[in-house]
Amino acid sequence: MSNDLAIATVTATLAETLSEATQGIANAVVTTKRPQPPLATDPPTVNLFLYRVVVNAALAGDHLPTRGANGGVVRRPQAALNLHYLLSFTGDDAGLLPQRLLGRAVNALQTRPILSRTAIETAKNRFPGGALAASDLAGQAELVKLSPLPLDLEELSKLWSAFFEAPYALSTAYEGSLVLLEPEISPQPSMPVAERTVRVVPFRRPTIRSLGAATGGSDPLAAGATMVIRGTALRGERTKVRIGRAQLEIADADDEEILVELGEPPLPAGTLRAGAQGVQVVHEVMLGSPPEPRRGSESPALAVVVSPRITKPGSAYDLSLANVSEESGGTLAGELAVGLAPSVGPDQRALLTLVEASGGGHGYTFAAEPRTQASASVAFALQGIAPATYLVSVSVDGASSPLERDEGEGPTAGQYIAPTIEVS
Repeated sequence: MSNDLAIATVTATLAETLSEATQGIANAVVTTKRPQPPLATDPPTVNLFLYRVVVNAALAGDHLPTRGANGGVVRRPQAALNLHYLLSFTGDDAGLLPQRLLGRAVNALQTRPILSRTAIETAKNRFPGGALAASDLAGQAELVKLSPLPLDLEELSKLWSAFFEAPYALSTAYEGSLVLLEPEISPQPSMPVAERTVRVVPFRRPTIRSLGAATGGSDPLAAGATMVIRGTALRGERTKVRIGRAQLEIADADDEEILVELGEPPLPAGTLRAGAQGVQVVHEVMLGSPPEPRRGSESPALAVVVSPRITKPGSAYDLSLANVSEESGGTLAGELAVGLAPSVGPDQRALLTLVEASGGGHGYTFAAEPRTQASASVAFALQGIAPATYLVSVSVDGASSPLERDEGEGPTAGQYIAPTIEVS
């Protein structure tokens, strides 16, 4: 998803692509203004104009519903848009400059029909005044694709008639699809699922049949837990397990089962991340003289959600509430630092959820303070909180830290009882 700078970023990136394509024509420029009557002194020009924005029909309702029965936001609303651009070409007709510019533009967009993440970042950095520096279009899961728009003579005539005094210029149209816009709001997450079962059967070897926690299929795969990989032909000459960007060699791999501790160590420091991760079993073969590990076969990747864990150095969870002050209306504000494993990267989204432990109905969500580097302690600024004791959960890239349940037989048996923080 992208923020509100995405549309302007698409235009800037497309303009950069056209600028590179026209470098071989002397004095050629690329502009992004409304078509104007050309002047005799104007250089050869490619004008890129966003003339229409339409809703992408395939994803128009994909974000619904966005609110629950109580009016609370349960999912961030999203706008799925297609952008229609008019490319017009002006210059010395005797020298066929408009036609030469058209040929270079069409050739460039046919060769590079997708706005790559590198091209987007380059356009952001070159845009005057840093106005697009906060754009996150490069992080959108689906990249923007360009395709020609077939405009017949009637459609082209109607389009140019809207520009009033601007005379017709040699032109063509392209569509950029798609741009997904989302506001920066935090939906209220639901309570974590107490039990879950995942079973996936791939079709090629080595084959991963299932992933789960060593303590039971319903337990979350949180940092510090042991993950069990079950399948067939898992053991190779040299066996490695890849979890996201982390990779670990397994010395005692079995053909049907591999155990991996989700901690640092044994995983290399700074490589494990919370959130959805792809898991693969990788076989390497020893080749050459002296023998060196070479790439062999890999299993298809299976997705697993690695939940963050609120650390517990001793008998108490690592929760530090400070600078509590009373606001107008009797609510409280303060700062809460939460110790987490694995560490949270600067590009990861962390959300704190506070739910009243007594079931009184109060619940709050707060986004983490910005970070410049990976940190094992994440700070949250709290405000507007009613005095009470709250269950604390942190979600990182959509993966929530587990809550502790009462396994006894008392009045709170089976309920979530920790970690908690008292705000008073």
